[in-house]
Amino acid sequence: MLISVTLRIAGAKIDPEHISSVLKIQPIVARPTGEIRKLKSGKEITQRCGMWAWSTRDSLESSSLAEHIQYLAKALEHRVESIAKLPFVERAWLDVCVVESDPNRSNNGVIVNLDVESIQYLDKLGVQLEFTFYGSGGD
Repeated sequence: MLISVTLRIAGAKIDPEHISSVLKIQPIVARPTGEIRKLKSGKEITQRCGMWAWSTRDSLESSSLAEHIQYLAKALEHRVESIAKLPFVERAWLDVCVVESDPNRSNNGVIVNLDVESIQYLDKLGVQLEFTFYGSGGD
């Protein structure tokens, strides 16, 4: 099982550069409202809402959600008390992606544990949790 955690911050008036400056971490996505970009297909799209995102995906290989939350806590240590209180933030959430990559594993479900310390940290940070589960399509 693979897990990654992506901190996502959105708002029509957010300044992604300001968020990067305050948090002192490099985002995987930083797009202001109104940014125009070209897709691989050649189609141009306009960013409807400002978006900033940072992920553990390429930094931490662990199947422990608590370890990903601790990694996030360390990255944000002493930089911000509450993400939700940053200027113009309309929504802030952790997107937890869980991938069951073992094709031999039966489809009896996936268990994801989150310890009390991590829950308290997320509450203090002011972010919601979203879970996305992907399976291997085994028996």
